[in-house]
Amino acid sequence: NTGKARAMGFELESQFRVADGWKGHANYSYQDLKWSQAGAGTLSPRHKVNFGVQTDGNSRMEAAMMFHFVGSSQITSNGNPFLVNSYLRADSRLSYNFGSKKLPMALSFIVINLLDDKHMEYPVTTQPGDPVQSVPQRRTMYIGLRGQL
Repeated sequence: NTGKARAMGFELESQFRVADGWKGHANYSYQDLKWSQAGAGTLSPRHKVNFGVQTDGNSRMEAAMMFHFVGSSQITSNGNPFLVNSYLRADSRLSYNFGSKKLPMALSFIVINLLDDKHMEYPVTTQPGDPVQSVPQRRTMYIGLRGQL
């Protein structure tokens, strides 16, 4: 750990009713990070916004749609700046609840990056001094089973 760092920021969050049986949430976060170490960039984006709607969970079927905006960020690798552009990602979930009150179960179908925009996320390095690497994020689908035994 060398140099000095400063971190400042804030976050706002709200939950609200959209319609009968639907609720929403929104949040915004801002952070300003500074390092005194020469050549260091900020990997953390300054602006992040999340917005989503979902059913209130009072029926067998549940649905959710979430949107995530992430501002651009930059890191310096071997003296070269590496820019990660801002992006908007959409995720969705559809679940079917079954079982009993004592043994609740849910089967879910989840899609991450629904729009398949192939955006770049956080770059990684395998060894200090190695070049920064990142790969486009693709649409990912999951089937999940959740329950209590």
